[in-house]
Amino acid sequence: MDSIVLKDLHFWGRHGANPGEKEQPQEFVVECEMFFSFEEASRSDDLRFTVDYGRVFADLKRIVEEESFNLLETLAQRLADAALQYPRVRQVRLEVEKCAAKAGQACFRSAVRLERGN
Repeated sequence: MDSIVLKDLHFWGRHGANPGEKEQPQEFVVECEMFFSFEEASRSDDLRFTVDYGRVFADLKRIVEEESFNLLETLAQRLADAALQYPRVRQVRLEVEKCAAKAGQACFRSAVRLERGN
């Protein structure tokens, strides 16, 4: 199956369960791969037969930057749901990385990955 991949999407959001994580925006990196056949689009060169990834980008950005969740898992699910709302998309593979996760005094990168389908 064909796919469109949106890579290295850098957004600033307020997600986390630890004290202070929702007060100051933090960097999140998203990768979203959407699976569907774009054979008709590639033959016709017509946007109507593919997924407008500019619109998908705008949807993902709005969710990360305007909504707030305790868990990366919840954020990833909301992003996957947004990508799956496009009728042509059959499956989505998504990763959300939190660039400055904290545990005590340690700071590290953490990520969740999921795959969902219609």
